[in-house]
Amino acid sequence: MNLEQKVNELEQIIKAIDEKVEHLQSIVQRLSICKLEDPRYPYYNWTVSMNISEEKKCLAETVLAILATRLSGQKVSDFKKEIEGIPSEMLYKDDMPNYKDAEIMLMTVLKLNHKGHIPLLLKKIYAEGRFEKICEYLLDEIGEDVFGE
Repeated sequence: MNLEQKVNELEQIIKAIDEKVEHLQSIVQRLSICKLEDPRYPYYNWTVSMNISEEKKCLAETVLAILATRLSGQKVSDFKKEIEGIPSEMLYKDDMPNYKDAEIMLMTVLKLNHKGHIPLLLKKIYAEGRFEKICEYLLDEIGEDVFGE
């Protein structure tokens, strides 16, 4: 088998794998739509239904952790993890967090284009028992109840 034949064979294998991955993604998306939500995991249900990758989810949680640290009055200027698309001066301010900045940062890391997703996200995270103080604080700033849909 010459080099050209081997390359063609590998290209066919790659194409077949791509098709299988695409098929599996389609199945997972359809399953996420038709399954019943588990009330114990509203945040994870939301990430699946919104097709949020693990990487984006982790970035959002990093943003929330930094905002929670700021809310507790602890200094965050010592942290310097760069997050693409978010100015460090916005993320690492030493003052109290605010909803507008949080909304911008979460929409950026999650690559969302509709502001209405953020209150729902915060409610889902709160309902799962994660980042409760910062979620409640941010939702309260915009007059939203943590338990409302």
